[in-house]
Amino acid sequence: MKIQMKIPLFLIGDIDAKNAAFVLRGLASGKESLLILCSNGGELGFASAIHDEIRNHPEVAVRASGMCHSAAVFVLMAAEKRVATPNTSFQVHKCVVEGQVGEAERAEAERVNTLLRDLLVERTNLTREQSEELMQRGEYFGVEKALEIGLIHEIVNR
Repeated sequence: MKIQMKIPLFLIGDIDAKNAAFVLRGLASGKESLLILCSNGGELGFASAIHDEIRNHPEVAVRASGMCHSAAVFVLMAAEKRVATPNTSFQVHKCVVEGQVGEAERAEAERVNTLLRDLLVERTNLTREQSEELMQRGEYFGVEKALEIGLIHEIVNR
């Protein structure tokens, strides 16, 4: 009888159609139990698809390494087990629309901001007000703060 090994899945770089398809195929195979995430963010629609599939696979852990910014945080928060390496940086920010945009775009940005805020409240130690403040500031922070606010559960490879 052959034992099937669980292998890590990598999401490195922008969260775009190509990277999302790679991750979604890997999750569908059922062979992966760890997603290694190093991303400055990308398209929220693709991040949402990855997020939803990770939520459907509670055995999948996410390890942030290097950077976990913007839409990548949305992917990270899907996992039941979230860890990061010591030098990882994080950034959470509001979805902002600028310039001449219509009411539909503004409404979508507000929907996304509400979704992110509610997810931060659900999956971290932050209150609604603290989540909104973090999103408004859009600052970068390290693993110690990520651990303190409950964005990650553990710092690995110290």
